Amino acid sequence: MANQWCQSHQVKLITYFNEAHFYTLDPRVEVLSLGYVPNRRQPGRTVDVALALAAFRRKVLKIRPRFVLSFMNKYNAFALASLWGSGTPVIVSERDSPTEVLPRLRVLARDSLYPGAAGAIFQTAAAQAFHLGRSRIARSTIIPNPITRIIEPSERTPEKIVLSVGRLVGKKAVDHLIRAFGAMQTPGWRLMICGDGPMRATLDAQVSSLGLSSRVDFIGAVSDLRPFYKRAGMFAFSSLYEGFPNALAEAMVSGLPCVSYDCPTGPSELIQDRVNGRLVPVGDWISLAAAMDEVAAEQVTADRYGEASATLARALDPQTIADRFLEFCDQSAQKARQ
Repeated sequence: MANQWCQSHQVKLITYFNEAHFYTLDPRVEVLSLGYVPNRRQPGRTVDVALALAAFRRKVLKIRPRFVLSFMNKYNAFALASLWGSGTPVIVSERDSPTEVLPRLRVLARDSLYPGAAGAIFQTAAAQAFHLGRSRIARSTIIPNPITRIIEPSERTPEKIVLSVGRLVGKKAVDHLIRAFGAMQTPGWRLMICGDGPMRATLDAQVSSLGLSSRVDFIGAVSDLRPFYKRAGMFAFSSLYEGFPNALAEAMVSGLPCVSYDCPTGPSELIQDRVNGRLVPVGDWISLAAAMDEVAAEQVTADRYGEASATLARALDPQTIADRFLEFCDQSAQKARQ
């Protein structure tokens, strides 16, 4: 959105940590960092937060923006606390699943500070309902994530490859996907896993114990996913919970037939079961295996799912989403100043 907005507005991006950026930013976006180091131990972390609250307020008051848009619940609470009483409208954007278990202090900060927001943006109807039930939020809306196609659907040259993309962490349940892949009855398929994380060694051991080492490839973190999307015969998504599943959405708009856990929240707002993909009960890896077999064994069905899922590109177009964000933020800021 910063890359979209900077074409017609001044955009300043303030980050808490002083780290390299994974994504490419338009040079017109001015990046400011509060300069803190991640993963400091207590009590240094507490001191950092106290100093950062004051530093963030100083930076924002100097910039005098039309509004501040913050992302993720802990940074939403941080921005609201920092700018309390300043007259600067803050719009918060929730990115996490409402079912995710959070530290008690963060929940308390979120629920008590969100009523002070000029507006709140949620990714799904379930997330909006959850938060409106906990906080008196004045204005809110539902806007999905902007999704850019990794490839055009016409570029696909599918092979017998199940593709997975995501961090190797517990909530992604890649161990479920590996079990499901091992239970597939359709012969000749491989599993390619793009991503890295703390569970890599555990998942390697699981693959070995199931006798799948010759059929499962851990690709690691990659910056260019196009070669994998072109070759993939299907995309499998096994998260136990999400805010909004970007990886699944990217696969769908790129025309890949997708099989997913129906986790809270997001997949059911993208996939209509047996219309543009397959949804199976979250945690049921046996059903996940059966759905993968269906897509692997029935090429006509796989093609139908891929063609139908590609039509989501229009609704998730980055320019469309950026325009919706900007319109809501502007309206919320104007109302807050009245």
